[in-house]
Amino acid sequence: MEYPKKLIEVALPLDDINFHSVKEKNPFLKNHPRALHLWWARRPLAAARAILFAQLVNDPGGQRGWGHKKGQTKSEAQQKRNKLFQIIRELVKWENINNEEVIELARKEISKSWIETCNLTNDHTEEFPFIWDPFSGGGSIPLEAKRFGLPVLASDLNPVSVLIPKQARLD
Repeated sequence: MEYPKKLIEVALPLDDINFHSVKEKNPFLKNHPRALHLWWARRPLAAARAILFAQLVNDPGGQRGWGHKKGQTKSEAQQKRNKLFQIIRELVKWENINNEEVIELARKEISKSWIETCNLTNDHTEEFPFIWDPFSGGGSIPLEAKRFGLPVLASDLNPVSVLIPKQARLD
């Protein structure tokens, strides 16, 4: 059984992700949790959002003959990929962290890819798989997975890292 390639396996708008991740790590950014306490290993939320999205969304081209629809050309697949890149560009902006329209658009794409993958593999589409982060640290990945409405399992060896998601009600 061949699984469809995910967007992260093919291409990402890395310049946009990097720009907003560096901007988010700035300790002087106003109205940002980073300004409250400098947690040494906290990962940028922008990068966590982008990577989760790209891991869960199918690439429109690839081994399926430029798409799951017969007759799709390379340029049509690239147009669909650019649409997904635009979603990522909007997701990584700090201004859009609570923008429900952007988050809902991402949720729809994730759901669409999940249903497509389940149909290809004859799996159940009722519930998403758990996002498991065994070394969650500051909790960026579990937080962003919850923002997308996904079930999460997170743990860590550091008791402070276990406490952070519990305080944010991610457990």
